[in-house]
Amino acid sequence: MMKLVVCLAAVTMHAEAIRLHTFQQPARDPAAVGKPEHDTRPSVPKMTFIDESKKISTSRKISVKFIKSLAILASIWHPHSSSHTKQVKSNKDCGESCPGFDYKPHKSCNLTVGKYACIHKWNKWKDWERLYDHSHPSTSPYHSPLSGDLRFKNAVGEDDVVLYRYKGTEKLDVPELPSTEDASGICVLAFHYLNDWVDMHHDGLGHPDARTITQHFGCDPNDYDSAVGWTSKGFNAEKHSLFDDIPETRKLQSIIESSCHKGIWVAAYSMGGALAEMVAQCPYVVPPLEPSSTTQRWGSIFGSGVPFKGLYTFEGNGPFFNADTNIVPHLTNTLAGLSPAKRQPKCLPGWRTVVSGDMANTLEFYLSGLGHTPMRVLEMQSVHEASLGGNNYLFPRSGLCAVDSVPLVDQLKFYMKNPKHGVAMMKALTEEKGARKTSDLNLSDYLPHLMRHLDDGTNPDIGKANGKWFDCDPLPAVPGTGDCSQ
Repeated sequence: MMKLVVCLAAVTMHAEAIRLHTFQQPARDPAAVGKPEHDTRPSVPKMTFIDESKKISTSRKISVKFIKSLAILASIWHPHSSSHTKQVKSNKDCGESCPGFDYKPHKSCNLTVGKYACIHKWNKWKDWERLYDHSHPSTSPYHSPLSGDLRFKNAVGEDDVVLYRYKGTEKLDVPELPSTEDASGICVLAFHYLNDWVDMHHDGLGHPDARTITQHFGCDPNDYDSAVGWTSKGFNAEKHSLFDDIPETRKLQSIIESSCHKGIWVAAYSMGGALAEMVAQCPYVVPPLEPSSTTQRWGSIFGSGVPFKGLYTFEGNGPFFNADTNIVPHLTNTLAGLSPAKRQPKCLPGWRTVVSGDMANTLEFYLSGLGHTPMRVLEMQSVHEASLGGNNYLFPRSGLCAVDSVPLVDQLKFYMKNPKHGVAMMKALTEEKGARKTSDLNLSDYLPHLMRHLDDGTNPDIGKANGKWFDCDPLPAVPGTGDCSQ
């Protein structure tokens, strides 16, 4: 009997070793590149783990479980969504490819159009109470012969705002809370991602006037001399459409004020990420009870007395004009002389999660000169990128001491000196396991990456740092993050 137990244990350990080996060492693509001959990139910052009592303002901490939870909440595809449950055909859509959908869906999980039942089957939805859920029709000053939702034929485009409150008992290890405090009672406000033709216009891709710079609705009047006070007409219109229903806006503010005493986090994906940054920096979207009053001020959507705790975005677009970026150093100094946006955005707690090499993070800079709030950046690589050589060719590189962008001149120089590595980057952008794809710009590609590759060995630094405090030496060159405080 003892021999049988030992044999079974040995077989189990061997199977687990094979599984871990498969995850931690992705099969190398025949075109994979090694270390570059001419590595002109700056050296990688060293990660040093520290005791929580020794943390300083620039120290960092991540919780993979919390990041994944917020990523799924930001998908808006909860089981009883007011606008999307009717679009899910059945639980058979996923077959057996996503058993349980517990943080790590099977590698064959397909979350493409019509197969979002996998997200509905996430076994943690019961831990998140929906306090508010409203679908706003997509409205825009721009008109197009195209209409409807990008995902579903003949569907009306809608933008959702959902407020969740955590009622589970599982420890989420939230970085913005003291380690002695549990997550029960925290609130998460989530905004919809780009999903219809109106959003495409607002993004600046579908209408050139949407790229024009204008004052940002909802800001403190004192912020109009800073980058957060200015955004594109398209993003401004998108934010207006979320809050132009005044009774609904007041209702949301009242619920937050009465139910979110422990604090509020804001989370969103894609264009929703830009909206999340905009609301975090400029939340004054609730009009006074007497609109003609000269003494009453617009109120914050977070109400009074509710602390803003953190911003978590996933492949979010940059929304602020003249926000500092590494792409063209010192450009902000030039633009500041030509515009009122002279001060940089204040730093916000939380994490911005992006896929290395993806354009979503920097797209709006090239369209409208828009950049991001300075904050910590989690730069991850997909298993396909890892199979091609990963950080041997990625620039910017993946990691937790990462930068969200690098000088365009330096990027071109690196790939010109190392043409094979440039080819690897192009392959990563255009292919996924041999299938052509546009990139990780859409949720069906991105969410499975996030669920699997944060802790399956594809991004080893993230697995090592999960739940720990650490410092980066030197600090990553993300403008303004030296002033960040968790």
